[in-house]
Amino acid sequence: MHLSSNKIKENFSYKDAESIIDSINDLKILIIGDTIIDEYNYVSFLGKPSKENITSTLYEKTEKKAGGVLTAINILSSFCNNIDYISVIGDSEEDEKFLAEYSAKNINQKIIFKRPYPTTKKSRFVQGGKQLRKLFEVYEMNDEFIDERIESQIIDFLDKNLHDYDLVIVQDYGHGLITENIISKLIKKAKFLAVNAQINSGNFGYNIITKYQNAKYYCLDLPEARMAINSKYMDPEIIPQELINITNGDNITITMGKKGSISCNSLGETCHSPAIESDDKVIDTMSAGDSYYALSAPVLLISNSIQLAALAGNIAGAMKVGVSGMYDLIDKKVFLEKLKLQINL
Repeated sequence: MHLSSNKIKENFSYKDAESIIDSINDLKILIIGDTIIDEYNYVSFLGKPSKENITSTLYEKTEKKAGGVLTAINILSSFCNNIDYISVIGDSEEDEKFLAEYSAKNINQKIIFKRPYPTTKKSRFVQGGKQLRKLFEVYEMNDEFIDERIESQIIDFLDKNLHDYDLVIVQDYGHGLITENIISKLIKKAKFLAVNAQINSGNFGYNIITKYQNAKYYCLDLPEARMAINSKYMDPEIIPQELINITNGDNITITMGKKGSISCNSLGETCHSPAIESDDKVIDTMSAGDSYYALSAPVLLISNSIQLAALAGNIAGAMKVGVSGMYDLIDKKVFLEKLKLQINL
């Protein structure tokens, strides 16, 4: 059965939707994932040197943010005051202080493990303007899996505490934190497991979402979905159902940027939700998918509606692309205003 997100008001009034958004604060949420330091180095274009086949730029400034799993945490912090998280960082005290300073202050429990490697850092060189243009990026990382000591401590925590969490959000960037044993424990014990396994240039081809079976919610972009089903040309409309079959999952969403998102559940219901236009022109698409995922997961848990979850996700994504990727906070009041506008269209 095809559900249209344009007709969502047939199933939800704005008051219903507002109540669901407010109920996110009643959830106890665990987020687990890789910590990343995102850095933007802003430059302006000078030209091509006369003796080299390269581009010259003039350095202007540098901005850094707490990224990776902390992106989802910072986004959700406006909606929920009961968030714990598990992650791993390097052994630099400077990094530890920076991450503490630039992460949400209303987090209940931070379970952070250190290992003798650098905290994963992604430095992007960016040409400024109304729309940021990324020129290239540099990784600093050691993406070997965590050692058995850290893995054992995480599994022990999950064994003792997973039953306390209404929602477990996995942000798997493929940088060494989430091992097969941790995945197995999450699948077996989480009440509502939401999964995002990203493909990036540091893990290309090695971080496929199908390693998570039987999850309640999967959220990924179209290239990641195509890699998961090993099909370059399959019609996007039928990919979610194909992934349901492969993962034995309950709900799947594929995000497609300006083309919106396609969602499907194990009941055979599908929903194509159009992208929400940003009030401003698109400035930066970084973390738009994270924003979609972070808001759609709790809405799906509470409402059991792929329509409403998709609408919430697309609003969050639209809000995110209107600002620099260096800024993650989504204002709940503004979000609700946009939600009301969409439902009352």
